[in-house]
Formats: sequence, structure tokens, C-alpha cells
Amino acid sequence: MSPIPDFVVEMREMIGHHPLWLPGVTAVITRGDDHVLLVKRSDNGAWTPVTGIVDPGEEPAIAAAREALEETGVVISVDRLAATTVLPELTYDNGDRAAYLDLTFSCTWVSGAAHVADDESTDVRWWPVDDLPPMSAHMAGRVEAGLADEREARFVGRSEAEIGPEPLRPAAPVLGVTSCAAGWVGVLLGPEGRATVHVATTIADLVDLVRETSDPELVQVFEEDPTRDTSRESLLALGLTAPAWFAGSGFSEGELLDACSATCAAAALV
Repeated sequence: MSPIPDFVVEMREMIGHHPLWLPGVTAVITRGDDHVLLVKRSDNGAWTPVTGIVDPGEEPAIAAAREALEETGVVISVDRLAATTVLPELTYDNGDRAAYLDLTFSCTWVSGAAHVADDESTDVRWWPVDDLPPMSAHMAGRVEAGLADEREARFVGRSEAEIGPEPLRPAAPVLGVTSCAAGWVGVLLGPEGRATVHVATTIADLVDLVRETSDPELVQVFEEDPTRDTSRESLLALGLTAPAWFAGSGFSEGELLDACSATCAAAALV
């Protein structure tokens, strides 16, 4: 069979070389004597597990079993999802561009003598899991995931830098306040980590306003502290953001950040 599915050929006739986003599967097939089944690709000579593209409407696990039978002639059981990965966009020799979502499955051989069953490979062989041939880092990672005795699938999540710090969650509600020419700004922070912004002409009015919906354990007035990070980025990363109405309230962002700083100080005390 052709290594390019018919539906991809048809799409290429319509979109040319424009990039395609395609779901693929990898079947890491093992048998009881600690061997894994690999195929030697006919296009580049690399040893890989069984791989293939999921047909439209096809379940990925069924696609993995289908590819194993079509490429190697073996019947397998698909036991679990081992890993999900995304490959960077590839540009093929003919100019076609594609990126792939790969679903790697841990599979077990059931029956059939492994052999070259189509023109996608030139060799099919059982390899000892402790003596595998050289392969790309992507493929080695899939094999490792498929062989690992792990309950949950491996995946790439957001980095700590992208996630940012955990939001502040004081044990009780706290209110940080600061004064300016326009009045007082307060930031109320509750145990659930949600911050709300309040403004009033006096601190008494501000506290009364806040107490209509909450009972802060501590009210902290802003004080300059050179050891405390009051940068916009650090405070906004804590979830302390200005509501839409604040821009027209007569108060500045700097005053809001000062109130946020006072809130952070209060949260550390309760």
C-alpha cells in the first residue's frame, strides 16, 4: 500500500503544499520474552516502531492495531495510551508540509509471524529491549514510554515559567490599602485566591464598602519596602489584576500596585 493515505492525497490536490495537521499513532509492540517489534523504514532506513496516520473517523487504538497488521502481519492487543507528543512541522522533499500529533500505545503481540507486509519497510524484526538499534530521539522516547510500566500517559505540560507562581491564598480575607490624591484604593483577597478591587474617598468608607461583602481579618496600609517586589509583572502573576472600570476611576496603576503590595504583605501575616 502507499505510505500516503488516500484522504491525504485528496487533500493535497485541494491545498497543495500548505501545512496539514495530522493525527498519527505509534504501536510499541512487545512479547513475553522481553522483545519489541521494530520495522526498518523503506524511505530512510531508520528502525522505528510501527507508525501510521489515523484515518478520518477512526479510533486511534484501532488505527494502531490496523497499522501493525498491515505493516508486519501481526495481531496485537492495544493495552494503554503511553504518551502524547507533537512533532515540529516537517517539509518533505516534494514540498509538502505537515505537523503530527502522535499517540503512542503500549501493545502486546497476540498472534502472527512478523514479516514485511507492505512497501513501507524493508525489514521487520524482534529486538531485545536491552539491545535496540540506533534510532532518533523522538522514536527512542516513544519506545521508552511504551515499555515503561506507568499507569498514566506521558505528555508535555506547561512549564513552571508559563504557569507562574501559585496565587496567594490567605487563611482569612485580607485587605491591602493605599492613599492618594483621589482617595483610597483597596485590594481584598480571600482564601480562595480571588482578588477584588475597591475605591473610596476615605479609608473608613473603603472599609465599610468592603465589609458589605466580606469581613477582612487584617487591613494593611501600604508602606514602602525596598525588599518587596512590587513590579507589575510579579503582582499580576499573583492574579491581582485591575477591573475594566479602574482605568476611568481617577486612580493610577501605580496606586493599584501599591495596594496589591499591601495585600501581599497582609496575606503573609494571617
